[in-house]
Amino acid sequence: MPIKRCVYTFNNRPADEKYARILGIPLYDLHDAFISHPLGQKIDGELFINSPQKINHDHSITFYSEIIPNKFIDVLGLGDTKQIMAETREKMGMKPSTLLSINCVLRDLYFKKHGKWREVFASLDELNGKEAGYVSAGEQYNFDHCNQTMVMLGIE
Repeated sequence: MPIKRCVYTFNNRPADEKYARILGIPLYDLHDAFISHPLGQKIDGELFINSPQKINHDHSITFYSEIIPNKFIDVLGLGDTKQIMAETREKMGMKPSTLLSINCVLRDLYFKKHGKWREVFASLDELNGKEAGYVSAGEQYNFDHCNQTMVMLGIE
């Protein structure tokens, strides 16, 4: 079965129209809102982020990753960067000697656009000050592609 990355309708309405209506914005502003409002779908209790790529001429939306048909999805908003990074540091439960971080390119674009990289680097420095990282095109997790994510590997 081919991977479905294009959504034609949400609740029997054209995908672009419904997405814009949920966000309370005009249709012509929808593309600019994609980076701040990706979709989320829960699979086996895990939240997978699916970022829209483009609006098509037929009012469908193409996504960077697979959208499973007939699944409930949520339009997400982005949380507070400082708070999320603090929670992530706490969940690590250790102070690693070295840290490797991998960020999705869409997070990189968002952080650049909104000046958030400084907050992220400051938070990582609180862990140890020795980190390396790079920007990727998303992550594979249990055979699913997801994006707008950050993966960290802490080494004691």
